[in-house]
Amino acid sequence: MRLIALLCLTIAALLELSTAAAGLESRGTCTAREMNRLGLRYRDGKDGAKPDATVARKWFLKAAAAGDLAAEINAANMLKEGVGGLKDPVGGYALLLEAQDQFEHGGQFDELSVGRFKDDVKIVTKTMTPEQVQAAKIKAAHFKPVQPKGPCR
Repeated sequence: MRLIALLCLTIAALLELSTAAAGLESRGTCTAREMNRLGLRYRDGKDGAKPDATVARKWFLKAAAAGDLAAEINAANMLKEGVGGLKDPVGGYALLLEAQDQFEHGGQFDELSVGRFKDDVKIVTKTMTPEQVQAAKIKAAHFKPVQPKGPCR
């Protein structure tokens, strides 16, 4: 029993250290931008983190669910290629459509290239069935950002 408690405390301490290493506060609410930064950290293996596509995908999806434009594109690329998990062209295309909607309504792309984004939107549909394209459009039409609650963990 003590071993389990010690293991839990060790894991909690490592999570705190990991969050601190990413330059994020362990208290307060984790923002969508911070979640996207964590995704980049694990995707690219920065700030002492080992590259981990599964963890990166998790953070990009959380940030995308909160409406972060860059994260929507990062998550879409991972979903459509099956990086860090199962391939999900419908989910990937739905996120690209949501990102496109944000961009058309004044969203910023940060460091992302507008041309590359538009190419991604065209390319992904070439590998999808008409039913998949329609399902993605429906999913994107019903998207509502969910504001994050709690610390980045």
